[in-house]
Amino acid sequence: PPTWPSLFGCPRFASAAGLVVLTAFYTALGGLSAVIMTDMAQAVVLITGAVCITVIALSETGGFVRLRASPPADVSAEAWERFFHLYRPPDHPHLPTLGIVLGQSVAGLWYFCLDQSIVQRVLAARSIDDARGATLLCGFLKTLPMFIMALPGVAARKLYSLDLAADTNQALPLMMARLLPPGMLGLMLAAALAACMSSLDSVFTAAASLVCLDLFKPYVRPTATQHEMVLVGRLSCSALAVLTLLWMPVIDLLSDQIFVYIQSISSYLAPPVVAVYFGGVLWRGATVEGATAAFVVGYALGVGRILGEIMIKTGGAGATRSVAVQILFETNYLYIGFFIFVASTSALVLVSLLTPPPAADQLAGLTVEWRNPFPGLFLAVADCAREPSPAVRSFELTEVGASEAGGPRGVESAWPKTTPGATSEGRTAEAPRTQGAQGAQGPAHTAPTSAHRPPQAHATRTLPRRRRGDRFHALNIILSSVLIILSAALVADWW
Repeated sequence: PPTWPSLFGCPRFASAAGLVVLTAFYTALGGLSAVIMTDMAQAVVLITGAVCITVIALSETGGFVRLRASPPADVSAEAWERFFHLYRPPDHPHLPTLGIVLGQSVAGLWYFCLDQSIVQRVLAARSIDDARGATLLCGFLKTLPMFIMALPGVAARKLYSLDLAADTNQALPLMMARLLPPGMLGLMLAAALAACMSSLDSVFTAAASLVCLDLFKPYVRPTATQHEMVLVGRLSCSALAVLTLLWMPVIDLLSDQIFVYIQSISSYLAPPVVAVYFGGVLWRGATVEGATAAFVVGYALGVGRILGEIMIKTGGAGATRSVAVQILFETNYLYIGFFIFVASTSALVLVSLLTPPPAADQLAGLTVEWRNPFPGLFLAVADCAREPSPAVRSFELTEVGASEAGGPRGVESAWPKTTPGATSEGRTAEAPRTQGAQGAQGPAHTAPTSAHRPPQAHATRTLPRRRRGDRFHALNIILSSVLIILSAALVADWW
């Protein structure tokens, strides 16, 4: 059957090396701007190509209902039915459902909340509203892989059962070569290249930023100029490209499935970061010493697991292995990731309790203050220590002068309120605040002085004006509802 080398016309290692070098080149020259622009174009091509191959594959199999009702010749009806269920038993070799709930939750928190390649793009947004909108769009897009990745794979197992018996990784190139016309085949090849290059340039630019801003400038050369920083960033991209090429043989050694490899490495290295960050944000008693202990324990376990797995798969651990070795180095990576998270969190808590807590002024605006953890039946609300931005703006009409009042709903503002008794310079003394119809308390901009407005009867009313942030709250509720429905479907499937 056709494979990736035959489709691209060159060996796999040469193809990978070319992609790494090309991606490192345009990342080093163009920086984050070039990465974001290319990622946008690549995302459109990638999603379009995946949707096209999904539609064609389902049409070839006669639709979803017929695909589910007719198993391949080498698969029993009972085994084929399991292809269409989410639940996997706890002893599943790759994706046990219990391991997904425990371990993948930790890796997911790291990737979407703490991974530098994601955080860097959020911080590059023009405003908070743009960052929120992009984050919600990303959340909705993450519901697509079930339909444009998993479903075409099941269709390929049906269409090319004999060809995939030896190597299921050939499902995508087989479908591309046999189902797509020449023009569409070129589009899908571009989509495959886009997926690889998007992941690579994200890592390159994020790593270069960390090296420049967190290592080189603070510790090596505090007086570095912008030109020197750019040069160090480009050298970092080049060095990381070389390390990527040297690490490629290890990928085949750890797993024959690239998805499993990526998730396993994340499960080994992400838990201490999640423990330290969320422990520091959600608990005011976390200390620097506790965070250091969490990193030491977590990375010792994670790196030890990687090295032990390499030794076992290369035969360095011997033919007979003890029970402890089997538990530590042969247990599913999802369970190990959750164990590392628990160990890192335990180290953070224990060491923090044994060391002096941080001062209150060090925590201002950085931690969550749990004031009322049970205000409702389902949701718990935490008030942040810093003052939130307004979600509702209102116009307060006092007499004939219109003054704009703004403030967070339900949060008392420290700004003064303008009253009719203004001075000749248009300034007023602080007066008691008035709560509007929407429960908003806040300031009012300086109103015109009495000398510039005609006498009118005193009348006050508040007209709410919804801001864009409220639409993001609605989208967040919709996305949360989708996730709840998917979780309920998983529980029903297990039941």
